[in-house]
Amino acid sequence: MKRYWLPAAMLAFFLAVATALWIATGNAFYLFNFDYIGAAISLGFFCSSKIARMPAA
Repeated sequence: MKRYWLPAAMLAFFLAVATALWIATGNAFYLFNFDYIGAAISLGFFCSSKIARMPAA
């Protein structure tokens, strides 16, 4: 679980920014946009950490 802290932290950061902007402006666009971006970035970090640990074929 220790190797998943970076993807989780990135997702949490983008979710926090999205929630703050949504509450501050009342515009739901920020909520969906930052959630989508944060999910894509955290998925990229997760996949790159998995690929880096795979043995060479």
